[in-house]
Amino acid sequence: MMLSLLLLILLLGSNCKASFMGTVVTYYAKTTTSNKTAAVVYTQDTYEGPTSPVSWLCNSKDCGSAITNSNHHTVNFLGNLYEQQYIWYMVPNSDLFQMWLYGPYSPWVSNVDGGRIGQAVAVIDLRKRSDTNKANSSPQTAIIPLRVPSNCQRDFNLLAFDPDGDDVRCRYGNASLSESYTYKKPPFFNLSSSCTLSFSPTSSSKEGAYVVQMVMEDFPKENITLTQTNGSQEVKTNNDAISKIPVQFVVRVDPAVPSCTEGLYLPRILTPIPDRLYTIVNQPVLINITAEALNASLSQVLYSGPSTINLNRVLPGQYVMSWTPPEDNGGESHPICFVVEADNVLPKYHSELRCVIVTVGNATATATATINNSNKAVARLIMRVSSSLPLDDIKNIITQLIKDELTILGLSDVALDLNIVANTTNTGG
Repeated sequence: MMLSLLLLILLLGSNCKASFMGTVVTYYAKTTTSNKTAAVVYTQDTYEGPTSPVSWLCNSKDCGSAITNSNHHTVNFLGNLYEQQYIWYMVPNSDLFQMWLYGPYSPWVSNVDGGRIGQAVAVIDLRKRSDTNKANSSPQTAIIPLRVPSNCQRDFNLLAFDPDGDDVRCRYGNASLSESYTYKKPPFFNLSSSCTLSFSPTSSSKEGAYVVQMVMEDFPKENITLTQTNGSQEVKTNNDAISKIPVQFVVRVDPAVPSCTEGLYLPRILTPIPDRLYTIVNQPVLINITAEALNASLSQVLYSGPSTINLNRVLPGQYVMSWTPPEDNGGESHPICFVVEADNVLPKYHSELRCVIVTVGNATATATATINNSNKAVARLIMRVSSSLPLDDIKNIITQLIKDELTILGLSDVALDLNIVANTTNTGG
């Protein structure tokens, strides 16, 4: 197949060593000033040690114009591990196109199961959905290289959030479709369609690094019609995937630990971590993390998420993660996933994987629709909100959240007006 548009290519030459440790691709649909649909594509590629980025290719000329964000960010988040993030702004020639990971320049790190070169494909579908009246966006997720002792059972619950409200399902990649490189899947790993990767205890002879090459897809909860800009249409059922993104990473099976009980050697996260947080552009969101490991030393928090995240160690075992979304992230939901790491001389231990979706609202309300009073429904909503944000910002966030939920339920053409009829400030305990 002809690959004519090279988004990113670097001649690695003698520096082409086995260092690739995984990739994730997600995208959002945006409307340009000329009323065209653009794809904002986020690629996150992980390496063992500093190296040049992998190469992503587009099929034919379907991607149209592609511009990378020059302010790409490299995160040194695990000693000698690096995550490089790129943001691509594309105004495609087609509402449906694919991106490929160019394998020869991305050899996997040394591993047990035979993964040799990186190979992945992302299907980007920007056709307008009949249920939301908007272009489709992909599932949102993030991942980092993970560790598990060989004698401990562990479930890695991967983040699988879809901004359009679709069902998200996971499966292993198919090498014949360029979704993965051919490799032998070990029997002690099991991937469910609900995106949980389970590890069963195994013998010490099976210790080492294992490559996980999976695909995440979104399926509509009911029949919908996808419409291209040229007017052609396609009906998608609950059995038809819309977009497809690669989720690839390494799980290192380490020597057995004296106890698999969390909080002894394996770090235990003590603070409740919400599944979802909300903020508006230019307003920070905070994630407080407290962990313990009585027989090991907590060393750091390893994370994957927006490149402008700040992580601060407050006290031993206490961390604060903060992120302030910029203007162009308004209307998007961004994933943050992390583990707490501990060590005991040489072995390293990971906590369970935790993930948060941060939904970002715009700074001001944008609804301008006029509603006939005779058709207006009034609902009384009683809630208690604790926030340092101004009252107008709180109103805008709540309004946007209600709209998002109504859109998921199929009520996309709804205008809301949130009026506060009582405002009581209680500073007591």
